[in-house]
Order: sequence, then C-alpha cells, then structure tokens
Amino acid sequence: MKKTHRSLKFATVFSFVLLVLSICAQVFVANKAAVKGMEISGLEQRRAELTRDTTVLQLNLANLASLAYVETEASKMGFVHGTASVAVIGAVAVAAISASSF
Repeated sequence: MKKTHRSLKFATVFSFVLLVLSICAQVFVANKAAVKGMEISGLEQRRAELTRDTTVLQLNLANLASLAYVETEASKMGFVHGTASVAVIGAVAVAAISASSF
C-alpha cells in the first residue's frame, strides 16, 4: 500500500511539474509570436511610409522634369528662344591613318 501511495504521489507531482513546464513553454512561444507580429507590423508600416515618400518624390521629379517647368526656369535665367536659322551640316569625313603610313 505504501508503495502504491508513493508511486501515486510521484505521478501526481510529476504531472504537476509537466503541466507547469508546458504552460511556461506555451507562454514563451506565444510571447515570441507576439513580438514577431509587432515587428512585422512595424516593418509593414515603415514600408507604407516609404512607398508614400517614393510616390511624392516621383511626382516632384515629374514636375521638375516637365518641359513647362524647364522653359520657365530657363526664362528666369535669361535664356531666350532662338530666332536665327540653324544650318544642318552633313556628315563630316574624318581622316584615317593607316598603320602602313608609319
């Protein structure tokens, strides 16, 4: 009877220890998952901010590269529209030096 009582007590204590360890493991794993979830959420928010910034910068670039803006800025700098005719020159022949002439 004592042996049965002792083994029952051991089984109860062992089961309790296993229960406590499994609860601790579950809390640990859940905490790690929550932390990773928060990190992912923060990274997604940062990505959305960078996407908005990129869109704004692309819009600014398009405005600054537009012909109307370039013409306005050129006028402010003193550039004027050309009034003289432009002569188109054909292909220019370039003299070639051969190795045998040396």
